[in-house]
Amino acid sequence: MTETMLTQMPREDVVSGFAFLDALRKSGEANMFTEAGQYLQANHDFSRAETKAVHMAWIKSFAKDKAIEERADAILSQSQEGK
Repeated sequence: MTETMLTQMPREDVVSGFAFLDALRKSGEANMFTEAGQYLQANHDFSRAETKAVHMAWIKSFAKDKAIEERADAILSQSQEGK
């Protein structure tokens, strides 16, 4: 379900969500597993399903050594292949 939702979202939204989550992680303000989704939804115009899709994809793709756009493109590509 979340992968299907992700493929329906504009790439820019996924990248924006990943950038927000990276910044939130660096700030240490929230637990990235239990609270980050609430922060993401409060700061973006995402539905609950979109928020969950972006958050779960961010967790799945997280790597400190890769650019946000590279991670977003990789996860979107994997989602497209799984259709």
